Amino acid sequence: MEKELSPFSTSSQNPVQEEGHFPVRMSPAEKNLDLENKNQAVEKAKKDVTSLDSSAKYRKYTNMVLKAAKEGKIFQVMYFFDVGKIKEELRNRGYIESPPHLFHTEEQQMPIEELLELAEDGNEYERALLARLVGNYPPNYLWVPMPCYYHTFMNTPWLNKIFISECDFGLKDGLCDLVAKLNENALMVDTDVKCPRSYVAYRRKEVEAFQNDFKFTTATNLLFYLNDREIFDMFDEEGTIDQNTLDVLFKVILLHIKNCIEKRPDIPFAPHDFEWERILKASTEITKNGAKIKSVGEDFDIIRYYGSQVKFVAGEIMRVWPSRQYDGTRNIWLLKPAYSGQGYDIVLSDNEETIMGYVNNLKRRYIIQKYIEKPLLIHGHKFDIRQYFLITIEDNDLTAFSHPMASFKFASQPFSLDTFHEAVHITNSSIQQKYIASRYDSSPLPHDHLWSIIDFKDYLTSIGLEHAWDELIYPQMKRALIAMTIGSLPYIDLKPGRFELFGCDWIITENFQVYLLEANYAPGLGYITPVSKIVCGTVMEDVVKVTVDWVKDRTASTGGFEIIYRTPVYKSLNHRYVNVADEEKRLSGRNKSSTATWIKYIHNPTPIP
Repeated sequence: MEKELSPFSTSSQNPVQEEGHFPVRMSPAEKNLDLENKNQAVEKAKKDVTSLDSSAKYRKYTNMVLKAAKEGKIFQVMYFFDVGKIKEELRNRGYIESPPHLFHTEEQQMPIEELLELAEDGNEYERALLARLVGNYPPNYLWVPMPCYYHTFMNTPWLNKIFISECDFGLKDGLCDLVAKLNENALMVDTDVKCPRSYVAYRRKEVEAFQNDFKFTTATNLLFYLNDREIFDMFDEEGTIDQNTLDVLFKVILLHIKNCIEKRPDIPFAPHDFEWERILKASTEITKNGAKIKSVGEDFDIIRYYGSQVKFVAGEIMRVWPSRQYDGTRNIWLLKPAYSGQGYDIVLSDNEETIMGYVNNLKRRYIIQKYIEKPLLIHGHKFDIRQYFLITIEDNDLTAFSHPMASFKFASQPFSLDTFHEAVHITNSSIQQKYIASRYDSSPLPHDHLWSIIDFKDYLTSIGLEHAWDELIYPQMKRALIAMTIGSLPYIDLKPGRFELFGCDWIITENFQVYLLEANYAPGLGYITPVSKIVCGTVMEDVVKVTVDWVKDRTASTGGFEIIYRTPVYKSLNHRYVNVADEEKRLSGRNKSSTATWIKYIHNPTPIP
């Protein structure tokens, strides 16, 4: 029997809410409140689902960080170094970046909840989130800008710095010292490092050596000037230079050659004051002002005699110092700040007093370097080459790599020795960028003053020298880099997990001899021009191939880097890798045989072809 509904019973027409055991009818306001509560419950349920999804996403990223830390794949680049390609290549290999300073970007300042919501594969939010999650995990792969950080991060497994205690060729004065030591040990080490003659201007003995060299170069320049011309054209009845000056010139040069051949370097080139005054006056008047030597009547035999003497003495100079053929005839020298780069504050001068004025300036340290007055020119412009050199130190080996990828940096103005303006002579990109607007429109060179190796090879092909780079120029570079590596071995801290990329600047003479101008720590790798994007991008990609892939798997590709030299490192029984000089000091006065047993070190291993 169907139960009769009471007016107080619950029905679809008259909904009520039970409170205790009394049925209560709901007002319209209460109905709306009940509906809001139901909606809030639905939203809460949705948020719970989202929270579950976020938790899964959070676990995904925390697991990524834990995995990277376990596999040693945390990296850090200090001070916003412009090595974006290296970061990209490391991330592609599963590395996670630990920024040196958190919260320096807008993304890193966002709450983790927002980052978690916005993070997608590879975007900036994901990188910022991972950087926050990495926290205090120390980096396994660290890229720092300068050598001074070497000892600060001694415990980092892979650091882009090596430490060279002496003859540090990554510094201008250190390169001078290294070349000097290589020359001293020419019989033990291949000294095929061609560098312009250089002197450290804050060392008294080297300043004195420069002053002697300046005088001797003045004399040889005059001789080469006469040798390059028809001797009869240099004499005239109205000439202002006495013939006896040539006799003095021959005498002082041949005497200096004799001393050098007899290995008497302690005897400097020091003509008597009256001899030096005559030579200096003649050199200035003849090479710069076009003065002539005074002849007496038509005594052709005397002129022929002087002509034969000029050729003989010039030949003797070339026999003893072959590189002096590139000195030219103007005696121009460079003053380079010892501890700054990018071509700033370089001074050219052919005046000894001017040079010594800079040398005596105690506020700055300089390197004095002979200027190459006969460089190879392309379309009438001077250029130099930036090429890259890499050293790695592992548990058992030190390996040197060379990269053929190079950029060719041009001066914006045609070459001339009549002006010392930086737009003509200083080819650094940072200097030449100032003169882009001043270039003349008919120049066949690119507007940004840069060529790639492809452009250079195309040019060589156009002048019939298509094999010059591969067979003549680049092999000279590699031989010089090998000699530098061998010469530096006694001074390199052989701690495993260290590597260093150097930017080497080279210049080619008019007969394709390659001279090393300097090697630079922390070379600029920014994308300034289309050429630098190709060159620097390729080099950075290949650095990661060597320092990440190849060090773990010898069959892995090294990209463009080729091994030019490899040698075993010192090793002791307790597996401490040491620099032998430091270990000798540590063991002084003790029984070395009871402390460490040395594995034989091969001093001159065969370079890898």
